[in-house]
Amino acid sequence: MEQYLNPFCERESATKWLSDHVAREGVDRAAMYCLHITNSLIQDGKNLFERIPRAAFRGLGKGGRRNVEASLLLRAGAAAGGADSQGKPSERTARRLVLDYARRDGCWFGDAPAALSKRFKKLTEGGEAEVFFNGSRVVKFISNVYFDGYTTALDRISLHNFLSPATGLTVLGFGSNARGECGILVSQPFIKGSHVSEKEIQAFLKKVGFTQVKSLVALTEYTCGDYYVGDMHDENVVRTPGGHLAMIDIDGRLNTPELKCGGHYVVPELAYSPEAVRAIDDVIRKLVPEVVSRTSYVQHYGNDDNQLREQLAKTGRYNGSFVELDAHGQPQRFTLRVDPENKARLLKLPCESISKMIALDKGYDAAEKAALSKGLFIRRGNVTYAFDADAGRVKRCIEYPLKKKRIRSTEVSPGLHK
Repeated sequence: MEQYLNPFCERESATKWLSDHVAREGVDRAAMYCLHITNSLIQDGKNLFERIPRAAFRGLGKGGRRNVEASLLLRAGAAAGGADSQGKPSERTARRLVLDYARRDGCWFGDAPAALSKRFKKLTEGGEAEVFFNGSRVVKFISNVYFDGYTTALDRISLHNFLSPATGLTVLGFGSNARGECGILVSQPFIKGSHVSEKEIQAFLKKVGFTQVKSLVALTEYTCGDYYVGDMHDENVVRTPGGHLAMIDIDGRLNTPELKCGGHYVVPELAYSPEAVRAIDDVIRKLVPEVVSRTSYVQHYGNDDNQLREQLAKTGRYNGSFVELDAHGQPQRFTLRVDPENKARLLKLPCESISKMIALDKGYDAAEKAALSKGLFIRRGNVTYAFDADAGRVKRCIEYPLKKKRIRSTEVSPGLHK
């Protein structure tokens, strides 16, 4: 592991850095860079999110990058703005953080069910979810109507993935429905199963260590140590063609005393090293691009041969890099792209920073990473990709002029097919 990543591995130090930074600056480029780095470490198995029990930690990463990053951001928000007894920020704070994150990441849907219905066949609709068919998978919009906010909803996804990995949920994005209810878009394997009786569900859950909560009228709630699962009726559990029982929807929660189901789990306070937080601040400042004048850099570095002016006007990015001497007289290679927040400015990013960020991404081979590190585009079929200095990760190139879409995003649509 690269030495510069060591501070991020100090328990929840990156989340503490996020807490302080977002309270001052909001969900900006620096926050996104920190989130991407921390997500990569979590995907590699580093337990840097102590809100949920250690045993359930792998369910967090299984929910995908957006599940991890949104969960981290909400934990940071709870630390910054004060949390309730279950370690959650206020719902107003949570909604603002998720909305800011989703818009910057390009995964916000103003009317998620309407957007999904244009792409996929609708299968069913329940009290909280609308389900659409996407080949071997289903895509769902799960509203927060039965939950007390985004934190609980994201906990549910991580716990579902831990308790039922065969039917794991991957977070695609966030949004709302026509009634204005906020929620989460997820993808899940499509399982064509047969009916299971309530007695079979009881026997199945008992076999894996769960005890039925007798005090509730529905008798579909169960607990097991630190975990609570609800809504375990015959529409949410099916028998697969292989004869196994599969849990399709799990109302999974941390079994805290507040649930009054005999649980004793207490959400830990944020654990961090002040020294690591300071070191993270130094790393992030070196990685995040510098904002420079578009006019002056085009005049200084642009000429008829490199077509800098033409490329920025057409794609918003320069396909390549330039060299300048740094403060120590050493040559430094950098690339440029238009700042999507202000077209009169450019984002200047050292190629060394690009190399460090894409080294965390296992989705590209060595040749592709070498090209991306030089500020070059790569192609896969008919799709072009480049490192996005604004987002801090490799993204599909879209037509310039770049616009921050406030309702729907072109970036989410390809992800619905994954």
